[in-house]
Amino acid sequence: MREIDFYYLWVLFSQTRDAIVKVRERELQSYGISERHSQLLFIIKLIGRDATPAGIARWLFREPHSISEILNRMEKQGLIRKVKDLKRKNQVRIEITEKGEDQYRRSFIPRNIPDTFSKLSEGEQRQFIAILMKLRETAIEDISARLEVPLPPMEGQ
Repeated sequence: MREIDFYYLWVLFSQTRDAIVKVRERELQSYGISERHSQLLFIIKLIGRDATPAGIARWLFREPHSISEILNRMEKQGLIRKVKDLKRKNQVRIEITEKGEDQYRRSFIPRNIPDTFSKLSEGEQRQFIAILMKLRETAIEDISARLEVPLPPMEGQ
């Protein structure tokens, strides 16, 4: 492939992701929650009682200060609360409030995303997952950080 072809591939990948995110954002508008907040609630649920701003940042490949800003907004909206860690006095844990739990439940199961991915056969979906995993691992290596970023468990695993 020529360099221009790789760039085309990158633009196509970016546009596809952006379009799918836009579909998800429109769906979430009816629940009064942003895609980013929905994503963070999902990750906090997955991490559980050990959720910290730094841990969440690792999951999302973001800088801790960026995640802290989003968490501050979520706290003001009553979706999460920051709790001082009794073991580590200088650290906070993130807990989902009752309002956050309600938002999580209402926004957890996407309606439009399955419609998008159902255009791929089951075999194509598995192949797509394998390709994404390969690209993800390469990107992690390229940023020179062996980040421990767990993936959400897939159904049937």
